[in-house]
Amino acid sequence: MTFGLSCIRVAALSCVIVLATGCKGGDGSGGTSAAASAGAPTISGTAKTTAPVNAVYDFTPSATDPNGDALSFQIQNKPVWATFSTVTGKLSGTPTLAQVGNYSNIVISTSDGAQTVALPSFTITVGEGSSTTVTISWTAPTENIDGTAAELGGFLIAYGTAEDALTQTVRIDNGSVSRYILEDLEPGTYYFGIKAFNSSGAESAMSQVVSKVVG
Repeated sequence: MTFGLSCIRVAALSCVIVLATGCKGGDGSGGTSAAASAGAPTISGTAKTTAPVNAVYDFTPSATDPNGDALSFQIQNKPVWATFSTVTGKLSGTPTLAQVGNYSNIVISTSDGAQTVALPSFTITVGEGSSTTVTISWTAPTENIDGTAAELGGFLIAYGTAEDALTQTVRIDNGSVSRYILEDLEPGTYYFGIKAFNSSGAESAMSQVVSKVVG
């Protein structure tokens, strides 16, 4: 089953890929790891502290238990625009312009049923953020080449500093997403392409490759 992304180009809001830069905020907190006494689970990870409006934010901590016990996750002060998985610890969401502001003292913890450990608290700043961020948006395919409806599983964004070397990738396991923010890019010229994949994992061909000067 084959399908492709159409109308790929820079600019033109109705077409893809649309690239934009914006301001960046945040206090840089939310990293490192935490562990309790011997035999306790561990949790680590650095949450992104900026969340541009109308773009997907996601963070999933890493957690292990030395005894192999099943872990559950909890969150304090979850932003109103986000969802949280108690199974994986994933915090994700797409804030809107009406939700611009600081969301403080967010704490993600994990427990093996006996002991609980937590990451340091962090703040997420929702805003319209710096020259080191690039917004990528696209129009998803709706049909396979044979005319049947495309059952999208998500997208693969590939990018790099040379058109023939898109060595960095981002996987989005959500077929309804149409925008993503790449943060903390070094100044320079970047090239971007995107593939769609269906619910069975079959991938489309790469879109047109577009470029953007950052910084």
